[in-house]
Amino acid sequence: MLEALRQRIDGGERITAVRPLTAGHSNQTYLLEGLDRVLQAEPRGPALMRTYDVARLHAICTGVGRQAGGPPVPAVFDLVADTSVIGTRFLVMERCRGDSTEWHPPAWMQEGGAPRQDRVCRQWIGAVAELHALPASTFGDAARTPADQAVHWLEAARWAAAPRRLLDLLDHLATDPPGVSGPPACVHGDAKLANFLWDEGELVALLDWEMAHVGDPLYDLGYMLSLMPLPGQAGFPPYIALPGWWTREQVIDEWERRTGRSAEAVGSYELLGMATIAALFARGVQMFQTGESADPRFERWQRTLPWYLDAIDARARATGTPVPA
Repeated sequence: MLEALRQRIDGGERITAVRPLTAGHSNQTYLLEGLDRVLQAEPRGPALMRTYDVARLHAICTGVGRQAGGPPVPAVFDLVADTSVIGTRFLVMERCRGDSTEWHPPAWMQEGGAPRQDRVCRQWIGAVAELHALPASTFGDAARTPADQAVHWLEAARWAAAPRRLLDLLDHLATDPPGVSGPPACVHGDAKLANFLWDEGELVALLDWEMAHVGDPLYDLGYMLSLMPLPGQAGFPPYIALPGWWTREQVIDEWERRTGRSAEAVGSYELLGMATIAALFARGVQMFQTGESADPRFERWQRTLPWYLDAIDARARATGTPVPA
């Protein structure tokens, strides 16, 4: 791989080593040492999602990066469709300095007190609102209605042999979709805090655009709210319990203020966001049980999925959103 990359990409002669980075769920990521850039490659074998398109990812990051006032994204460079180079298509992007957090809050977050959490939340919501304000043409995609989005994940859940209760929920959301907040907009699709890169509490970049699409931006808001536990509910990221972390009401108010849209229908989008995650859980479980993957995360998802489906039911009751019995 090393010699092939040296010959194929711009500045490749500077590469001294290729080092695997922490793997995501949908792609293979490497650090190109010497060149100090990151390579993202499409999976060579079974994957969590049915499609992973580096050309589309390259186009989205290029489009967002060109827009004034949009959220920060890594610069992208080479896009290589020739699979003979490393065995699959890949892109090369900027290596952004910083760290992300999901289950283990870094010291800067734990020690920063309420003002630090307030600033992180403000930047988190603000970056997503900035994305929603960009022209929908930025992505170059046809718009998806909420029903389209539900059908997309219903098909993914069927492919993953998901439990019947998840299929019924997605079928319900497809046939009785959530209302819209206005014209279609750019949607990140996976705006959890782990996909934001930080430098001591300052936002560096918004990462992982594999689930991006043009649709209703309430999808992002609902997805983000679904990551916040109901009162007394366990099993959610611990940073949410830090002093100064925003409440659900604060998140909604700030998003409405920044976008000028109404979040009235957000409850159904919370369920759609959670159903999206559940469909991915189901696929990971399937991959582990069929021997397609030995990833220990997927083994744990066998226990996570039933708990998460119960959490969806609890969310539906709390938001007053009707779901199939």
